[in-house]
Amino acid sequence: MPSLDPHFASRVFPTMAFDAAHHASSRLSAGHASVSGRAPRGPARAAVARGARAAPKGSSAPSRSIVFVSGNKGKVARLELALGLYCSSSEGTDPSSACDTVVRQVDLDLPEIQADTVEEVALRKALDAFAVLKEPLVVHDCGLCVAALGDWPGPYTKNANDKLGTEGLLKLLHGVTDRRARWDDTIVYVDRHGDAKVFGPEEVCETEDGPLSSVPRNRSYSGEISLTPPLKWARFEGPERALGRVFVPTQFGLTECLADVSEEDYQRYRREAPSVWNEFARWWGRRGTEESAA
Repeated sequence: MPSLDPHFASRVFPTMAFDAAHHASSRLSAGHASVSGRAPRGPARAAVARGARAAPKGSSAPSRSIVFVSGNKGKVARLELALGLYCSSSEGTDPSSACDTVVRQVDLDLPEIQADTVEEVALRKALDAFAVLKEPLVVHDCGLCVAALGDWPGPYTKNANDKLGTEGLLKLLHGVTDRRARWDDTIVYVDRHGDAKVFGPEEVCETEDGPLSSVPRNRSYSGEISLTPPLKWARFEGPERALGRVFVPTQFGLTECLADVSEEDYQRYRREAPSVWNEFARWWGRRGTEESAA
């Protein structure tokens, strides 16, 4: 079978590429993000606080607060789950750890840049959010990367969910034997000084000239795209999860679409599979311990 052109998707679906470009307020030259480790100054629309979760009662340590910039309540719940898992582990026994963290959701209407990676999009959004809020915050973004499509759609996953959908992705891969896929999950934390730290498949490092540059880390494929649509479809009902319905987490030992697995297996996957959420929770907890010892 002939190999697929890794860039053919943008030609096959020009409307998709146009839509992404049309809604982007910033542009990247030669496929590289022009981002720095400091939050820029500039206008943005007003923030709307969606709510907050209370810290556990009976805690002797003062609560730590973190702002999650997102309009998705499910993402906030996912961060709270990761923090809770850290607290129940042997690492989370110190009273100054993540166990007393209050997660406050804030929805900002920010422009989303066009970029080659999810990391670049998330980093820009986090720095733009800090320019508005002027306080520590986190941002999360993710994209599905399909090996046979040159890791497309990646940062265009949101657009592909709308324009391509579950059936469209399966048709695109009809007859393709290489079904490997992975999620580019990225969390960006910006501290009170406006400095960013990135958690995800790429590590963002300082260059000699000052700006941040992306350095690939582990890019192994943790699953594959199913040959058929999900059969039971117990979850991921919204159109925003259309592509995720046919992801099979084979590296975790599961053999059916994540949308179809039992609730027990799904929750086990959320708890135990390596994730950027758990990585951030561990760092956040350890950071609290270091701060209290300083």
